[in-house]
Amino acid sequence: MCRFFSLVITENGYFYDIENHSHSHIIDKYNLNDSAEKLVKIEAIPKDYNEMNDFGIIVDQDVVPEWFDRDIEEKLIKKFVQNEVRKYPLEKLQLAAVTQNGHMILYITDPSEKVQLAAVTQRGRAIQYIKNPPENVQLAAVKWNGHVIQYIKNPSEKVQLVAVKQDGYAIRFITDPSEKVQLVAVKPN
Repeated sequence: MCRFFSLVITENGYFYDIENHSHSHIIDKYNLNDSAEKLVKIEAIPKDYNEMNDFGIIVDQDVVPEWFDRDIEEKLIKKFVQNEVRKYPLEKLQLAAVTQNGHMILYITDPSEKVQLAAVTQRGRAIQYIKNPPENVQLAAVKWNGHVIQYIKNPSEKVQLVAVKQDGYAIRFITDPSEKVQLVAVKPN
C-alpha cells in the first residue's frame, strides 16, 4: 500500500526515499533483492502530521525473513524514522505526504499554501479539509473536478467559471450564479 513513510529493511540496513514512498521504487533505487526471504517492507505512519515525532509501524507483507523479530525491529524502526524525519523541514515532510495522498492534509493543522496546493493538485476533493483556501488553491481544485466547488465558501466568479467550464453540472453547487457563469455552464465543450 506504500504510504508515507515507507522503507525497506534488509539484514544490512534501512532504505528509503523521502520523495517517493513506493516500495518497488526503493527496491529499484538501491538495487535490492526483491524476495520475501531477503527484505521487509515497512510503513511508518505518523500519528500526528504536525509533529511527526511518533509513528505507527505496519509490516506490509505476510511472510517475513527469519532474521526479522517484530518486537525488536519495531522499536528500532521507530527510532530510525524519528531520527531520519528530523533531518527534513516539516513542510517538506508534509508535502511528501500530501503529494502521495491529498487527503492527508486532513491531519495537518494550518498547512502552508504550498502544501494546500500540492494536496488539491493530487486530489481536488482534499479542498474540503482546508479552511479558507486562497483563490489559487481553489482554482487548482476546481480544475481537477468542478464539483469540488461545493466545498468552497463564497467562491469568486473566476473560481465559479473554471468549475462550470470543467463540468457544467457544477452550477448546482453555486448560489446565485451570475449570467456569465450560467452561460458558460450551458455552453457545450
